[in-house]
Amino acid sequence: MYYKEVVFESDDKKQVICERNKYNIVKYISWRDVKMKIYLDANNDQTRNSIGGGPDGVGSGGDSSGESLPGTIMGAYNEICGKTSPWRVIHLYYSFEDNAMCLPRHKDATDVFIVQAIGKMSYKFDNGRVCTLNPGDSMLIPVGVYHTPITSKPRITLSCSRTIYSEVPIDADDTHLKNST
Repeated sequence: MYYKEVVFESDDKKQVICERNKYNIVKYISWRDVKMKIYLDANNDQTRNSIGGGPDGVGSGGDSSGESLPGTIMGAYNEICGKTSPWRVIHLYYSFEDNAMCLPRHKDATDVFIVQAIGKMSYKFDNGRVCTLNPGDSMLIPVGVYHTPITSKPRITLSCSRTIYSEVPIDADDTHLKNST
């Protein structure tokens, strides 16, 4: 069942919004296509320095704007861009191992739109709330909001960055939102 919820609201009234079960095609990204994307990025001069994969099994694919995405990833890209117009570049984050290291608590310089594809990913906010994304769930984290990503199992997460928060007003009184704070 699809629904939205407010996960966190910052002191300056920026809301972290989670949408449950919004995406379906992303759930079918294959690990084979992820490995192909890693291979393609590793052999592309433009992305060679922007991708990584350390001994803990965490890495990120280079920026993708849809030109050279393997099969199931292209389908996910089209689904996200078709439902959420400002996003055109997708970052692919993956963990191959249980309890792989992620970034520590941080804030981003742009709004971050996250879509969970495979496995689960949790995010802890400064109010103590932990929001776990399941496949098909998405979350908009506005610029400047501190969060801590937490992984427990192998996962594939798609992330888009762009400063749009001020361009997309979120009405807290929207009848589709459940205030969970």
